Amino acid sequence: MAPRLGIALSSLVLLLATPAHAGKKKTMPGAGTYVVKTGDTLWDIAQGAGCRVGDVRRLNDLSEGSMLRPGDELELPRCGGEEASARVHVVASGDTLSAIALKYKTTLDNLVRRNGLSDTTIVVGQRLTVGEVGTTLPLRVVKGQSVGRPQRGKLVDGVRLPYDAGYYRRRKERAYGAQHVVDHTRRVIDAVRAKYPKLHRLAIGDLSDKDGGKISGHASHQSGRDIDLGLYFDKKPDTYPQKFVRANDDLHRGATWQLVLELHRASKKPGGPQKVFLDYRVQRKLYEHAKKRGVSEKVLGQIFQYPDGRWAKKRFVKHEPHHADHLHVRFACPDGDDGCH
Repeated sequence: MAPRLGIALSSLVLLLATPAHAGKKKTMPGAGTYVVKTGDTLWDIAQGAGCRVGDVRRLNDLSEGSMLRPGDELELPRCGGEEASARVHVVASGDTLSAIALKYKTTLDNLVRRNGLSDTTIVVGQRLTVGEVGTTLPLRVVKGQSVGRPQRGKLVDGVRLPYDAGYYRRRKERAYGAQHVVDHTRRVIDAVRAKYPKLHRLAIGDLSDKDGGKISGHASHQSGRDIDLGLYFDKKPDTYPQKFVRANDDLHRGATWQLVLELHRASKKPGGPQKVFLDYRVQRKLYEHAKKRGVSEKVLGQIFQYPDGRWAKKRFVKHEPHHADHLHVRFACPDGDDGCH
């Protein structure tokens, strides 16, 4: 064999043996977002962020068979350092839940409810969501983000609802909202899970697109102040939380009532919910549940239209057709924000 031909063939063999992702490793920050490009693999993206594939998959609610499409936006964890350890802890030999709570400056109850644990038993290798350092989620009200009206508006510097073990974002590309909307939502769900720590994850529907404006399937949701929340069930339906499910005999009346109650409580705080749209028949189920448990008719009359009719005025929860499988929550504008209507 001629020397030059041998060198050429050796080079060809080496080229064919090189993995497809070689030379393509991305240089990305260890946290933030990444927009998928043609040819990207989850392995490439995870390696570029200094993470494991499982870290990226878990943070973005991706199953093992999920396909990446150019233009998809992925959240990247911060792999390494104090911020990463403040989000996920991998149980090691000798760990106890009490010791982990102490390490992350949180409480035992907080770890139990955030991770849907039935008791304090943990096993080596188990991944625990520990959330932020501390036990209180912040509430930040920022002017200038929600511009115009929910039916004709835009979102400026919107915030994406982050991953949490307590809820499932059905469409992450539509999970952007004003900061106070994101903060209120997380606080409300956290409060519900504090009372019902064994709940399944709550389905989260659309907020707004990254920059607001019109999105398919909605007349509103344009300015980052609307969010669709699913219902809670005694037994999680097979298609839930990937899809909303209508209220049925398995509706967890206690947890869903608590969700409405926490939203009503939040309405008293800056930028809190203004109104909730929910089918009148579902209102009846929640009203009757709360009344049986001693909630006064005066309080219930402030919250529900039931039993005074679907068009009863000055109620926090209002009837809306096609809302028997979710709550549509609209939040107030920040005080003094002249661009928000």
